[in-house]
Amino acid sequence: MQEENEAKKKAKDPKNPPRLLPGDPREFRDIAIEALEKIPDPVGADADGVLYYLRAKVRLGLQYYSLKKYDSMVALVAKLQPEVEKVKGGDADMERKNFLTQLNAIKLSAIYGKAYDANTANKHEEVIRAPRSSRQGLQGREVSGGPVRTRSCFPV
Repeated sequence: MQEENEAKKKAKDPKNPPRLLPGDPREFRDIAIEALEKIPDPVGADADGVLYYLRAKVRLGLQYYSLKKYDSMVALVAKLQPEVEKVKGGDADMERKNFLTQLNAIKLSAIYGKAYDANTANKHEEVIRAPRSSRQGLQGREVSGGPVRTRSCFPV
């Protein structure tokens, strides 16, 4: 799947040019990532503000995958997990479970993306270490109701 995405990027289909903003030569994705990175931490924010912050940062984590910023993904998950635990309000349990599932998907994507890149670069020692670190990193973070499904979380 990743190879197909790489091939599509290189092909640069003239019928589907990258989205650009007037007066800005960067792709829309790059502008969006920059904006998401600039969102400040929700110090003293109300419950809705924290939820918007978490949703934006989850989107940022998913966008990092397309840029192969795997270490940034793992660091973002580590930063957001304590914030998710603070979520309170009407549907707090459901929101917490949802965010934890998304954070697990981001972390798994980072670990396996990094392993895939190491494998294609013939760095097999890194590949061997990757699954071990993923088991350690996700212990105690499973969401009730079954395994974390990450397929729909991968950016296309």
